[in-house]
Amino acid sequence: MTMIARQRAVVLCIMLCFSVKSAGAASFDCAKAQHPVEKAICGNRDLSRLDEEMALLYTQLLKQTAGDAASRIAVQEWQRTWIKSLRDQQNRITDKKLMLSYEEMILTPRGT
Repeated sequence: MTMIARQRAVVLCIMLCFSVKSAGAASFDCAKAQHPVEKAICGNRDLSRLDEEMALLYTQLLKQTAGDAASRIAVQEWQRTWIKSLRDQQNRITDKKLMLSYEEMILTPRGT
């Protein structure tokens, strides 16, 4: 294998690795991520997994409260308030803080 062929192979491997990582399991399209929090989620597999878990929990809570408008609104407000608190932190939030926030929200769902 020539030096140029090796370099091309390395570049291809790197591109594939990044494309797999960015695909992740986030609950949104990482190709459209613009906010620092969204970019952090797309760039970290653990955060991406937690985001997917949170989306699943939210969907389950909405299904559980389908017959109770007040509870459903409380679940929606709980989610909106949490997302706003993350977005308000902009670039000051670290991956570790995001992970802790996700874990807290997943383990202690409120609003119902």
